[in-house]
Amino acid sequence: MRGTAGISGALALAAVVLTGCSAGAVPLPPPTATPVAPSGDGVLRIGALLPLTGDLRNEGRPQSAGIELALREINEAGGFSGVPLELVLRDSGATVQAASAAFAELAHAGADVVIGPSADDLAEALVPAAEAARIPLVSPTGAGRSSAYLAGVSRVADDAPSAWDPDAAFLARLTSSDPGLDYPRTGAEAYDAAVLAVLAAVAAHDDGGRSIASQLSATAAGGEPCGSFGECAAALDEAQDISYGGVTGTVRTSVAG
Repeated sequence: MRGTAGISGALALAAVVLTGCSAGAVPLPPPTATPVAPSGDGVLRIGALLPLTGDLRNEGRPQSAGIELALREINEAGGFSGVPLELVLRDSGATVQAASAAFAELAHAGADVVIGPSADDLAEALVPAAEAARIPLVSPTGAGRSSAYLAGVSRVADDAPSAWDPDAAFLARLTSSDPGLDYPRTGAEAYDAAVLAVLAAVAAHDDGGRSIASQLSATAAGGEPCGSFGECAAALDEAQDISYGGVTGTVRTSVAG
């Protein structure tokens, strides 16, 4: 379980959009990461805080499948520093009270990073707890309030239902985690959120939550584009800066760097 000391020092805001610059726009310099002291224990534990009940419960199942798929593929590739990733799943529910209690359970279980919640209001409400516990949140469907401990991943700028459906190739992989899955919405986003979190740990050479938080922005848009965990991890091993594009194609994230 991570410490609950508060964050010292000011954090500068960095807004990252991985969809390319519009014509005539002046590109912003890529975000840079500030190294922090290692705090991990050698085992990268991924917490999943997903809507298994409540209004967004239909998205909980595909998100769970997406995270499970990401971790299974990464573990098959050797895990984190040769150690298998661990997954701890909790229901975010539909209220701040329920989500807060579930986050506390994940912290007690030793989660280093938490994928979720999906709802912006729940994600924003958990930021103070995430900052205090030094456990970053990576929401599969975006994020509102900007914090080094809250990142959002979203494929599209609009909310058209068809835009959230994964392509056939990824859908086949997704259903390998849940053969009965018939509602794939946001499963790909959850997959990308999990991969992004692990890549941040790889970039930091540490599984501690504070280290992961320090690398999320730079890993999302800090260098050369790469589209898979294997490709991105290989680039990081060669000390290259990366921009993870993911299976969704145009990942967007906004975090404080």
